[in-house]
Amino acid sequence: MCYSREEILGHTIMEIFPGIETTYFFLKLKKCLEDRISFKMENPFTFRDGKTEWYLLSVYPVSEGAFILSRDITERKEKEARELGVTLENARLFEEEKKRFSELNCWCKKA
Repeated sequence: MCYSREEILGHTIMEIFPGIETTYFFLKLKKCLEDRISFKMENPFTFRDGKTEWYLLSVYPVSEGAFILSRDITERKEKEARELGVTLENARLFEEEKKRFSELNCWCKKA
């Protein structure tokens, strides 16, 4: 179930999506806002009803904060998973592990 305009306006992303500050997306968003660097990434999103869909996120810094363009790529991800002989959930878990590795790599470079 998507959020209505009224449910989103006037709220922070942390209020709408509790726990988002612990995600790889939020790390990239923070870097975008601080360093004024745009980025793209594929990211799963689990809705309130438990359904998970995949989105291609294009994020750009703007004077008001960030402009986030999202495109539903669930069908493509499902096709890729079928071709690999895995479930979409396993593909999501693999993507999460890749992101964790990337976060660790970034942290190690800073240390």
